Parts: sequence; C-alpha cells; structure tokens
Amino acid sequence: MGKDKLNERQEIKCRLQKKIEEYTEKMTVIAFTGEIKSRILLKAASQLPESKRSRILAVTVNGCLRPRVEIELAKREAVAFGMNHYIFDMDELRNGQIRSNSSDRCGQCRRYLFKNIEKLCRPLKAEQVLWGVDFDDWKEEGIRQIAEEFHLCAPLATLGISRRELAGLAQEFSLPFYSVFSKDCYTTRFPEGTILTLEKLNQAEQGENFLRSLNIWDIKIKIVENDIWLSAGNQGILKMVAHREEIVEYLRNLGYERVVIDLVP
Repeated sequence: MGKDKLNERQEIKCRLQKKIEEYTEKMTVIAFTGEIKSRILLKAASQLPESKRSRILAVTVNGCLRPRVEIELAKREAVAFGMNHYIFDMDELRNGQIRSNSSDRCGQCRRYLFKNIEKLCRPLKAEQVLWGVDFDDWKEEGIRQIAEEFHLCAPLATLGISRRELAGLAQEFSLPFYSVFSKDCYTTRFPEGTILTLEKLNQAEQGENFLRSLNIWDIKIKIVENDIWLSAGNQGILKMVAHREEIVEYLRNLGYERVVIDLVP
C-alpha cells in the first residue's frame, strides 16, 4: 500500500476518534449492531480514556427480524472492546406496517427502533444517540429524515466518510471487514404485503442457518407462500447441487412444499 493511502486512512481514523471524543461531554448511546459501521464507532470509542469511555453505552436490540446469533456476537464484541453494553427486547411485529411487510417497512422499523431507544435513554439520562450511517447512506432522504426526527448523531456521515473508505478504516481499527449475515433483515425474504408471523420468520432463519452449516455463505432466499427460492454465487450453487437431497429434505420438514434453485442471484 502506498504511503499516501496509509496516511489518509490514519488521518480519517484520528478525525473519527476526535469526533467521538467530542460526544463524550454528555452521556451517549451507540446503536450497536453487527454491521461494520457501528462496530467501527464502538471500537473508536473503546480507545478513548476511561473517564470518557464510561459515558458511552452500546445498545443492541433483541428482535425477531435479525439472526439471533448476532446478539451473542454483539455481546462478545462489546466485552472484547471493554465497553458497557445493554440488550433490550423489542417485538417489531407489534407495529402493523412492519407486520404487513409494507413498502415502507425499513422506515417503520427504524422509527420503531429509535422510539424504543429514546425511551431507554430517559432513565439513563443519555442525551444523544450515535447512528452508524456513512456519507453514502446520508444521501438517502429517508435516512436523513429519521436522523432529524430523532435528533441522531451520525459521525461517519458528518465527517464525509464514504462506503469505499470503510474497509480501510476497519483495518486501521484491526477489525475484520466482513459480515457472515445478510445486511437485510428477514422481512426482505418475503414479498411486500405478506403478513409476517414469528413462525414464518423462524422458518426463514432455520433454513438459512442450515444452509450456512453446509458452508454456503452467500445464500439468498425468497419465500412465496409455501415455496422457497434459493440463489447464490457460482460456488454456492455448486454446493447446493452437491447437497441437494439433504437441503430438500430439511426444508420440506420445515414446511416448504417446493424448493427451487434460482440461477439469477
């Protein structure tokens, strides 16, 4: 790597740490998920002096729309960073628009999340919430609206840190730049308008976990009524074909009638 590129990454890292240090003048919450952006925020916070670090709390939601194993990963990472961490339960299906898988499900889910975090902040006397969105995310009107509505702070976006700079920044913080899970929640596995239930979401999670147990990591699934469509990259397709019989047997036992391999990922 060129010296100029390395210096640029180090400069971005220093600017981010300085920015997060500014937030520690008040009690601060970081919305902590398995995504690399929130991990970068928390790792940057973890390198501050203890007097400042103690004013930051990582908060993770335990809901039904994301893989449950992410909770365990979040726990382990917060401990490894030496940060205070709180997990709270949230039933997203109580929100009618999320339950009906409406076209605005992402906006509704984010609002539901930050309403709950807002309630949590009151007894903690936390005055601000940091959200892991980058400069590219900030270009989306819906993201900006939610940030303004809930008075969220977005240090990555504020500093102009783009998506393409995240991998280098993660490396500077000695963070592996990967996610073993899809960035999309389980609502995306179903067509818009599908009434979601805990049973349907659990079925989708079990199916994906089984496919990952066969070392198929780039899997994407789509569930239409009682049919399940599977797609992946070239290697994933070859692995699905090789494990065809056990995949079909497992997914049918979950309740799916047809198992379809979709060659268009």
